[in-house]
Amino acid sequence: MVTGNGLYKKFINDKKMLSHFFSLNKRVNLLAETIADVYDRNRVDLSLLKNCECIYTCDAVVPEEYCIDVPLKRYPLYWMYGKPKANFETFLIKERRFCSLNGAKSPIRTQLVNSLLPYKDQGYISDWNRGLKLESEQNVNSWHDVKRQRPIEWYNSNYDINIESGSPHQPKQFTLITEKTFLPLLAGKMFLNFGFPGMYKCLNEYGFELADDIDYTFDNDGNFELYIEQVLKLISTDTHKYSTLASRNKSIAKRLYEENYNEYVTNKPISDEDFVLDDVLTKYLTNKVN
Repeated sequence: MVTGNGLYKKFINDKKMLSHFFSLNKRVNLLAETIADVYDRNRVDLSLLKNCECIYTCDAVVPEEYCIDVPLKRYPLYWMYGKPKANFETFLIKERRFCSLNGAKSPIRTQLVNSLLPYKDQGYISDWNRGLKLESEQNVNSWHDVKRQRPIEWYNSNYDINIESGSPHQPKQFTLITEKTFLPLLAGKMFLNFGFPGMYKCLNEYGFELADDIDYTFDNDGNFELYIEQVLKLISTDTHKYSTLASRNKSIAKRLYEENYNEYVTNKPISDEDFVLDDVLTKYLTNKVN
């Protein structure tokens, strides 16, 4: 059976119950997470997954330290499924050079914002953890609402500068590529995000073009200082320079999305009604509620 909606999380505080859960549910839905996320954020012993028949994840790649001898079915564009595409005018000059939206608390996001603040007159910077809101966000109560629909400032800027999703416990990025990256790709907007080491290599292997004058070697080992250097170089570059590149990548992204989503729909890997809870697990959950 297939676990749904991260149901395993209800048992993570009881290793015996969690082990029993995975003994019943051999096909595990982790589509909203990566393997590293399960281990790092939720503190799950990956050996509990060794008897699974298949695991569905949104990993773009799986680091060697998290590899387990279980078949993985990966849907790297999962975070774009069902989300509205942005109607971005690629070839128009915008009001400002860049936009950086920062919601979830992260030390590395703080570093990025600190580096961008001296250039705030050239861009739009949002950081909910220090009370920095865009004009359009003033009456918004949660940064989750901002994620669902990009603010008007996003459309009025030429470049997207963001930190991909990462670990709250360790200074590293998880091996997934979320809407932070795929949305500008699908919209035809030039971006320079900081993700896991090898993210741009992965995007290049998907068929996306990289800018020939940006030093992507920060992608080799996660060199954040070099990344910031390239960000500052980008936001000082003529906004017309990358329009054609972004437009070509938009076409590639559209094709990749359609292929990935069609495979997802055809295989139907998840169903909220497919997971198994026996009397032991049901009693455990009942006792937790009471």
